[in-house]
Amino acid sequence: MSLRSNILLLALIAVFAGCAQDESGTPPPIDDFYYPVSVAVVEQTPGKPILYVVSSNFDLRYNRGTVIAVDTAKLSDPPDGPIAAAVDQERGWAFIDSYGGETATFSPAGAGVSGETRLFVPTRFENRLFALSADGPQLSCLLDRKDQAEKSIRQDCQDQGILLEDPDDEAVRSVDPFGVALDGSSLFITHLSQADDPPQSGEKRTSYLVHLDAETLTSPPAFLDIGPAPASTLVRSPVGLYIAGRSLAGTELGNSEVLRQVVPTGSVCITCARGETACGASCCAAGQTCSAGTCVVKTCNDGQTACGASCCAVGELCAHGTCLAACPEGQTACGALCCAENQTCDQDSGTCFETTCPTGGGACMGNQCRNVVDTAVTNATSIEEARGLALSSDQSRLFLSTRSPDGLLVVDVTVDPSTGAARNRVLGFSTLPTGPSQVLVIPRTGMRDLVAIACTTSNAVAFYDDELGEATGLVEGIAEPFGMAKATIAGKPDAARLFVASFGNHTVDVIDVSDVARPRTAVLVGQLGLGAHRPLGIVIPEGLQ
Repeated sequence: MSLRSNILLLALIAVFAGCAQDESGTPPPIDDFYYPVSVAVVEQTPGKPILYVVSSNFDLRYNRGTVIAVDTAKLSDPPDGPIAAAVDQERGWAFIDSYGGETATFSPAGAGVSGETRLFVPTRFENRLFALSADGPQLSCLLDRKDQAEKSIRQDCQDQGILLEDPDDEAVRSVDPFGVALDGSSLFITHLSQADDPPQSGEKRTSYLVHLDAETLTSPPAFLDIGPAPASTLVRSPVGLYIAGRSLAGTELGNSEVLRQVVPTGSVCITCARGETACGASCCAAGQTCSAGTCVVKTCNDGQTACGASCCAVGELCAHGTCLAACPEGQTACGALCCAENQTCDQDSGTCFETTCPTGGGACMGNQCRNVVDTAVTNATSIEEARGLALSSDQSRLFLSTRSPDGLLVVDVTVDPSTGAARNRVLGFSTLPTGPSQVLVIPRTGMRDLVAIACTTSNAVAFYDDELGEATGLVEGIAEPFGMAKATIAGKPDAARLFVASFGNHTVDVIDVSDVARPRTAVLVGQLGLGAHRPLGIVIPEGLQ
C-alpha cells in the first residue's frame, strides 16, 4: 500500500479508534524501525551524524510509535545493516503516539553549553505534539509543562503530548497534525484534515496553522484560521511562512490556493500563559503584579490584592495598577482583576491573558499578528496539490513537489521593491516520477542548489539541478521513500550523504552523492535496519515487560 493510501486510510482508523493509545499490547522495538516517516540529523562530528528517526507504527502492530537515536559513528562507513549496536539501549529511544509526522530540531537558549537539542514531532493518533530532549545519542521526554523544576529522564513520553486544541473552544483544533517548522523560537504546525464545528458534525469545516513557543512551551497553542483547505507542509522564509497542500480553488468550500503565505500584519502582540498577567510588553508570573508596564513583587496584607504599587481592599478590583470599586466600561471583571478588551479572563487562575491583534487582523503568534494570503500559484499553473516544500539555500526560491501533474515547481520569492511584497512568481516546472512528496535542498558552492525529491509511489529519489533547471538524476530501489535528511562525508567537501526513510521497507536508506555538482554520481550505498523481513523476537525495555 502506498504512503498516500495509508494517509487516506488514517482518517477512517482515527474515527473508529476514538480512544487513547492503549498501554497494553506489544511495545515497539527500540533498536529497529517500523514504518519510518521522518529523519532528522544532528552532526557534531563531520561525517558521523546522529540520526533521529520517527517510526509511525502505521498498522498499529505495536502499542506506541517511537523516536530512535542512531549513532552512525558506531556503524560501518558508509552506514549499513542492523542498528542495534548504534542505539543506546538505556536512553537511545523514546515512546510517543502512533502516526508520527515530520520532525523539527531546535537549539534552546544555552544549548551551546548543555549541548541539548529539542525534537518536535506532531502525531495524528490523538492530535498531539511531542517534545523530546536529545543529548547526542540519548533521548528523554522534555520538561513536563506542569513542573518545570526538574528534567524528566523518562523514555515513555505518552503522557506528555501537548493536545493541539484551543483550551477555550474544542472546535478550534488541529486534526491529523503533520507538518512542523521553526522560525526562531516560534514553532508552527500544519494538519492534514479539516476541523469541523461542532466536532464530528461535518459542518463549518476549516483549517488552522498552530503556533507554540519552542523555548518555553508554557503558553496555550495559538490558532490562525487559514481557510477550509488544510496544509500538509510548511517552510519559513525571510518574507514569512509558506504553507502548501491541496487547493480548493473553484469548489464550494472556497478559493484556498495550493501555496499560501503567512505574513506579519505589522501589529505587535503578546500572549501570556495561563496564570500569568499581561503587563505592557511582558507577562507577570504568579506572585508578581503590574506597575507602569513593569512586573514587580508587591506584598499585601491578608485579604488584600496586589495591584501595581498598591494593595486593593476586599471587594475592590485592580484595573491597570489602580484599585476601583468596579471595572471601567469595556473591561471585564476577572477574579480581583479587570481584563481589557484585548484580554481574555482565565477563570481558573483569575488572571488576564492577552492577544492584542485587532478584529480581522490575524492571530498572535510569536509576538506578531499574522495573517494568511494566497499566492495565485494555482491560477498561474492549474496545479491543485503540493506535497513537499523547501527553500533554496540563498532564500530566493521555493521548491514545491506537486501531484497531477507530478513534478517540481520553482517559485521566485524575492521581494519586489515597488511593493515590498514577495513576487511569488512561477519560474519553471519539471516533470518527475509519480508520487513526489518530501523535498530536500543540497547547497553547492558557486552553483544553484541540487534538490532531492522523494518520489514515494515510484520507489525512487529524484534529483533536480537548479543550475540547469531540469531533473538530472534518479536513485531507484527505495521502498516508498518519504522523509529525508542530509549530512557531510568526512574528507569529501564536494560530496553529500542522504538518509531516506523507507516507509515501505522499515529501513533508513543511505544515498551518497560523491560530487554534488554531478547529480548522476548519486548511488544507494546502505540500508539501516532489519527491513521488512525482521525476526519475530523483539526487545522489550526493562520495566515494560
